[in-house]
Amino acid sequence: MTANRVLGNGRHRVAVTQFTLLSQNGKPSGQSSFGSFDEMCKWVASKGYDGLEIGTDDVRRSFLPNASYPELVSHIREVTARHGTPCLGVLYHITDHPGGFASTVKGGTPGGNPNIGPQDMDLNDPGFWTTTLRERLRYDSQCGCEYVTFQINLPPQYLNTGGMYRDDDAYLRRVAQDIARLQEAVFEQGLSFYVETHMDRLSEDLGAFCKIMDYCPVFFEVNADISHYNFRQITKGAWLEKICDRVGHTHQRMARQLGDLSAEV
Repeated sequence: MTANRVLGNGRHRVAVTQFTLLSQNGKPSGQSSFGSFDEMCKWVASKGYDGLEIGTDDVRRSFLPNASYPELVSHIREVTARHGTPCLGVLYHITDHPGGFASTVKGGTPGGNPNIGPQDMDLNDPGFWTTTLRERLRYDSQCGCEYVTFQINLPPQYLNTGGMYRDDDAYLRRVAQDIARLQEAVFEQGLSFYVETHMDRLSEDLGAFCKIMDYCPVFFEVNADISHYNFRQITKGAWLEKICDRVGHTHQRMARQLGDLSAEV
């Protein structure tokens, strides 16, 4: 692959995300209100969704903490086939400093649960590019996933600074190269690739994100979660237009300007 494939066969498909499924009824992130993956897929089918945006690590964390990856793949394939709820794609959180955020963002503990390991991957981890990333992609592909959307976290020095990284061209050029490498690994598995618009991620500042696009040696598409811009009243301008021109996938939620980023409805 040298570019994303069109995945919808002429129509948009609507999946329900792991964020929604595994953050229900006030439970901590990753603790599902469903008793099993089978129960969850039965509910998804009953609501008429076309499928799931969920991966092996999501299922492992919430339902089968002691399962191996081959066991997870087998279970996911069996259950999703039974209910007609395919895994259409998966979200990866990628961090950019060793330890800390990578092991806690999705319900893990500092250092990782010894039975599960770190919940997310870090660009600085030994073996990230050679083994870890490609193994995760291979297993999720075996579950039927057709795309991966990436949330790439800002490094600690740029979190909560309101976009100070916009002027750090060395950083922007480096992460642009990282995006190219991530996309190459995803394309190797025959999957489509997206970078998500999101607070606390390298897409937080629109000007910086557009610079990254310019510096990247390859074209990449965007997963637009516009709520992350809309609730900050960012609704127009050349930067937003440039980002929207690359949108091939989208996350939808209810948000209010200067209010809730993610409102329960």
